[in-house]
Amino acid sequence: MSEEQAVIVERRGGVMVITMNRPDAMNAINGALSNGLWTAVQELDADDSLVAGVITGSGRAFCAGMDLKAFARGEEHWPVEHLCTVGRQKAAHRCCKWLCARGRMRNHAHLRPHRCG
Repeated sequence: MSEEQAVIVERRGGVMVITMNRPDAMNAINGALSNGLWTAVQELDADDSLVAGVITGSGRAFCAGMDLKAFARGEEHWPVEHLCTVGRQKAAHRCCKWLCARGRMRNHAHLRPHRCG
């Protein structure tokens, strides 16, 4: 299954809908799905006209987690791990900026290298 088939991306106004499309594997994350999610989220992050993103799964399951069969074959799935790390960092930075803007957080050294502003 190619990357394009593993993830379907739709734009609905200012919302990007990202659909994991491996229903036979309960949307378990293999290399193609991982790369497709990474590409879609990068596109979402880069487009200022998009105000929200929704990740959903086709079939009867949202996501069964890591595709262990693909992992046993040696398929890479690092983009999803990187996506989670980057997502946590960006969320922490946005939260910090929100709190600083409201004067509720003065010392945020634990979020280095992020700074308000």
